[in-house]
Formats: sequence, C-alpha cells, structure tokens
Amino acid sequence: MLWYSTGKPHVFHHLPPSTQMSSEAATENGGVCAKIRKVIIAPRPSTQFRVSFMTVKAYVLLKVSSGSEREICKKIVELDGVMEANIIYGEFDLIAKVTAENLEQLEQFLTERIRTIPSIVLTSTMIVAREYKGRLARNPGNRN
Repeated sequence: MLWYSTGKPHVFHHLPPSTQMSSEAATENGGVCAKIRKVIIAPRPSTQFRVSFMTVKAYVLLKVSSGSEREICKKIVELDGVMEANIIYGEFDLIAKVTAENLEQLEQFLTERIRTIPSIVLTSTMIVAREYKGRLARNPGNRN
C-alpha cells in the first residue's frame, strides 16, 4: 500500500499501486513525501465508463478454405451486425463491414460467431477510427 502526506502530522492518503513508494519512505526524513507531494500526482481511481451512443465499426478481412468463398460470404452476411460482405482478390478472400455497440460486443461477435465457422482460416480486424462519406454516399440521388 502506498501513502503520501498532506503536510499535516500523521495524516496520510492512499496512492494507487502504480506509484512505487513505501509507507516507511513517506515518514522518514521528516516526511519525504510531504516535500515531493507536488511532484507526485496521484491518478484518480480507475473507473470504467461507456459511451452508449457510439457504435464500433470494423472491417474484418478473412482467409477461407479454397473454394468456400461464396458459401462463407453468404453465411456471414446473414449474421446480425454484418452490414455487408464481399469476395475480394489479394491476400485475403473476403471482407466484411461489421458494427457493434462496443468493443466487448465486437470481440464477442468475432470469437463466437465469425471464428467458429470451420472454413475460416484467418481473420484480421481493422477498427474504424473515423469514417468519411464520399459524394455518392452523401447524395445518393445525385449520380453525375
């Protein structure tokens, strides 16, 4: 347990374990911690918060067994959370655009729904940091 002095005699406060200092060091030499307390800034207790209005979008690249591309693509596109799936050429065979409420749900979707399909050999997930829409997507009726 870590402690720091407030400058008042015999008053100490707990620091999180990430700050390395013993309680003995806090009291020796007239309270070393009292002298350096302005240097040590204790982080606030770890609190997890979730932004519920934001969804996570990701592109999942998939390598599949040879000859199973169409079958797997049709299977994947029927899963909840898959916006679209395409057969592609290159190092990977398929790409799927997926959405989830949060990263935990994305991880669960990938491990329980996608990676359990027998013909899928390898996946690589690219999480979307920021999305920009092209002219055609912004104005679908204006196809000039």
